[in-house]
Amino acid sequence: MTANQFSPTTESLAELTATHQPPCLSLYQPTLRHGPGQRQNLIVFRNLVKKLETSLRQNYPEAETRHFLEPLEALGYDREFWNQALEGLAVMSGAGLFRVFRLSRPVTELAIVADSFHLKPLRRFVQFAGRYQILGLSLDRVRLFEGDLETLEEMDPGREVPRTITEALGAELTEPHQTVASYGGVGGGGGPMRHGPAG
Repeated sequence: MTANQFSPTTESLAELTATHQPPCLSLYQPTLRHGPGQRQNLIVFRNLVKKLETSLRQNYPEAETRHFLEPLEALGYDREFWNQALEGLAVMSGAGLFRVFRLSRPVTELAIVADSFHLKPLRRFVQFAGRYQILGLSLDRVRLFEGDLETLEEMDPGREVPRTITEALGAELTEPHQTVASYGGVGGGGGPMRHGPAG
């Protein structure tokens, strides 16, 4: 059972809305992106898992409770995952299903064990999930951004995308900041004049 990490979509909501064998574990928490706050993310997560454990113990024996919590506890040890936090986190765990959603906006802390998943916060994200990308170009840099109604985040454009005008044009690139213009009469008799820094 793997943790799929993605933004909530209509398709993922449909999957989670379908009938699942209980118990269905739903966990939501706000997360911090950078700095010492990342440690706090993990502390909050483990406290929420403990709340799920307390709820499970009321209706299930020890062995089953431990089985239900295994995917969540494994996520708690995934250091790489916790180093890539956004603004919020949602985790849905059930029989044969484990879904992890990184969220671009904070959510209220919540840990619920029920016969179905608690999806109201995710539905809000899908309703306002319109995302867009911006490509920023300058003479010495190429940058890619992705955003939604509330956030804008710089993305890695990938190795195949040139990072500078030199990488993009290579040998076709003329001297820096140089332009070529032709001056002359109607017949174009004048030769080209180059404009650029003196040197």
